[in-house]
Amino acid sequence: MRIGQITLNGNFNIGNRLQCYATQQLCLRYGQTVNLVSEYTHERNDAGSYCRVKSILKSVLRYKQEKYRKIREENFKRFERNISSESFDYVDSDNFDYYVVGSDQVWNLNFRETDPHKYMLGFADSKKKVAFSPSVGVSNISDEQESTFKKYLSDFVALSCREQQGASLVSKATGRECLALVDPTLMLDSEEWEKIALKPKFHNSSTKYILVYFLGQITKEYRNIIDAISEKTGFEIINISDPRNIYYTCGPAEFVYMVKNAEFVLTDSFHGAAFSYIFDRPFRIFMRTGGESMNSRLINLVKVLNLPEYVFISSYTMTTDLFSCNYDKRCLLAEQEKFKLYLDAALK
Repeated sequence: MRIGQITLNGNFNIGNRLQCYATQQLCLRYGQTVNLVSEYTHERNDAGSYCRVKSILKSVLRYKQEKYRKIREENFKRFERNISSESFDYVDSDNFDYYVVGSDQVWNLNFRETDPHKYMLGFADSKKKVAFSPSVGVSNISDEQESTFKKYLSDFVALSCREQQGASLVSKATGRECLALVDPTLMLDSEEWEKIALKPKFHNSSTKYILVYFLGQITKEYRNIIDAISEKTGFEIINISDPRNIYYTCGPAEFVYMVKNAEFVLTDSFHGAAFSYIFDRPFRIFMRTGGESMNSRLINLVKVLNLPEYVFISSYTMTTDLFSCNYDKRCLLAEQEKFKLYLDAALK
């Protein structure tokens, strides 16, 4: 059996690449699987763009950021070797037995690059379309977007979404059952992820640190909380999302290593939380600020994994039991079995 995998490509997003890798690893259990790409041009995100500077000090800082960005890109490209990919024009649907779309926010129609013909498999035969835990990314959609869902998704072999909110939106639009399935990164256990983890060359393995990974803004209030926790614990702060920090060079493999070995993780990222859970690391979630809200994904994750409410942090007190992480993995085992039964039925 040949399976074509369709997901978002073309950016240096850690979660995106780890999802892509996990999806392929799961599909390989059913047959030969390749990630289909129309192009491999990676575009720089906001963290990689720099304004014009005049002072020597700012010029030096800009040079350092550019250097870190280039190293980061090389680390991403090296990780790509773990993913089997081939070019595809999204016209001929006879090349594969099945097409799986997901995970990531491939059904978030608020993204300019989300082409329904591509990411809702408009090019493929209806008997070949399988939704692989894609994300809608939002809690509400417009009437026009609902019509798009109905047009493109009604004839799928199997429908699923990564969040319950998205599954409800798809079900309403199509009149069909749409299962809520976990993110594919949660389908691989810690031992499987350890195989691809890579220690950054410059990192001192004896360092005890708090890993900070934010995709949104670190507000003044958030900074005060982070600093207070660092002061209380005595652990160093390592912020891998800061372009001025050498740890910004971390690619997906280095990210997995840094989460696995952190004393504590502070994040507003879905995958920052997910990998902390996978490796039994204590963590706290901040609501994301700046840009479009993705908080519904985090709220859904906490609910599905039956995590305590205190994982969400908005203030800090010295009496908080920060290192409590007695995760009940039975919740995840049930979700993994649900996902497996879904794939067994879809990829016959």
